Amino acid sequence: MKYLHLIVIIIALLAQIPTTYSQEAEKPKVSFSGFVRHDIVFDSRQTLAAREGYFLFYPLEIKPDATGKDINAKPTFNMLAIQSTLAANISETSAFGAKVSGLVEADFFGQSNTDVNGLRLRHAYMLMKWKKTELMMGQYWHPLFVVDNNPSVISPNAGSPFNPFSRSPQLRFIYNHNALRFLAVVSTQRDYTSKGPQGDASIYLRNSALPDFNFQIHYKSPGSNLRHTWLAGAGVGYKQLSPRLATALNHKSTEKVQGMSAMAFLKLTHSKYTLRASTLYGQNLADLLMIGGYAVRDVTANPGGNLEYSTINNFTTWVSASTNGTKLQAGIFIAYSENIGSQNKIKDYLSQASYWYRGENIAYLYRVAPRFSIVSGKFRIGSEIEYTSAAYGNSYNEFGKILNAKEVANLRFLVSTFYNF
Repeated sequence: MKYLHLIVIIIALLAQIPTTYSQEAEKPKVSFSGFVRHDIVFDSRQTLAAREGYFLFYPLEIKPDATGKDINAKPTFNMLAIQSTLAANISETSAFGAKVSGLVEADFFGQSNTDVNGLRLRHAYMLMKWKKTELMMGQYWHPLFVVDNNPSVISPNAGSPFNPFSRSPQLRFIYNHNALRFLAVVSTQRDYTSKGPQGDASIYLRNSALPDFNFQIHYKSPGSNLRHTWLAGAGVGYKQLSPRLATALNHKSTEKVQGMSAMAFLKLTHSKYTLRASTLYGQNLADLLMIGGYAVRDVTANPGGNLEYSTINNFTTWVSASTNGTKLQAGIFIAYSENIGSQNKIKDYLSQASYWYRGENIAYLYRVAPRFSIVSGKFRIGSEIEYTSAAYGNSYNEFGKILNAKEVANLRFLVSTFYNF
């Protein structure tokens, strides 16, 4: 019996060998990557910006003092390294017939303006890949930020407020068919949230009980022409908010804010240069750091004091050109964004208590930003000049359009150094 027990134990151990080897083969490996970044920033006037003036939106309007001098006509200077990023890349393993990989990425940008230098989660996702389909689960760029067609600027704002900017928890389904790629994305809000009666918060989307929906189709040329390739795409989005649970008269509120978006983009990659362009029409896109939002359209008598809303809409377009040199790189970003108002008349449109949107007195914005970089191995130094103009008005029409607008401009000089690893 003693030997029988020993034989049984040996057989059991031998039976575990293939499993152990299989587990070792499937054990994911983690590698680290990222970059150290340092920025020197000079602005010619006061700006609306996040993180101690680092993440630029647009210049502040003229603010006269008692003698008529512009208080906001004051330059600023700063240096920061908060955009330095560390990523943990998780290698592929197998599950449900798919190759599974992952990524966790963080920087020191902070969660808010009071948390500069604080550790912040940028991306954290699992990616499952089958032969033609992909499923991403986690936090990643909002689908309206097209990763393959971003403006490629040096500035940390990535073209904001002209290009949508947001990272969001999401489920992203992708189907690849030859040169076509179909995307269906449902997402929520975390660090980049909508505006409303309680300030900037994700509660309005959560209370709507629906996620943000986006659908896109991309076409990439097969690449038979070795000198250039094309990437083109279009998409639509839908978002619903529930700004209040109850009216001012304590009646249950059921009104929603419903907004649509439509976008199209084009990218041409040549052996020597790359051209990018994008156009977007959006309703209530303040959560993507763009001008726009929503306002009160009407107040109904039954139930008591229930509000009806209408979106404040935005049109934006941009083009970006860059050279593809390995040591010397140059480019330019040109963008325009306009507040095109509401499709419905706004009730009490002069009252700030009746609207919630970004750039409430801006008629339009535009930016011209040339850039230049020198690359040596893993090290890069780049310089960019951003000329951003905002047209501020002093009144509105009944559809929320800005009237009597006058331009105010800021000139930003940015010098950035990167060490990639």
